[in-house]
Amino acid sequence: MRIAGKKVDAEKVIEVEYPYTKEIIGTVPAGNAEHAKKALDIAANYNPKLTRYERQKILQKTAEKLVEKKEEISDVITHELGISKQDSLYEVGRAFDVFSLTAQLCIYDDGEIFSCDLTPH
Repeated sequence: MRIAGKKVDAEKVIEVEYPYTKEIIGTVPAGNAEHAKKALDIAANYNPKLTRYERQKILQKTAEKLVEKKEEISDVITHELGISKQDSLYEVGRAFDVFSLTAQLCIYDDGEIFSCDLTPH
């Protein structure tokens, strides 16, 4: 798992199994209350340094990558959740929609006065 962008190990792991065959398809660190507290403390005190433009670009790139890798991502979702390929492709599409919309909303001007950080110039 990652906390504040740094890889953090845990003493125990959780096995991820394919629901239909019970085959173990991976493992994840078993985070505990201490991990959660650390992550929440860091998040509560986080002061973003990215401009709205930079955030928008990151979100747009994420949406593009979802489309580029939709088959691979869909396969992972199918294996982890045991849902059909059609449903997992739908979920990837929904994720694309969310990242695309939030990218647009990053630079939405609702009449408030903002610093001029909508472009790289």
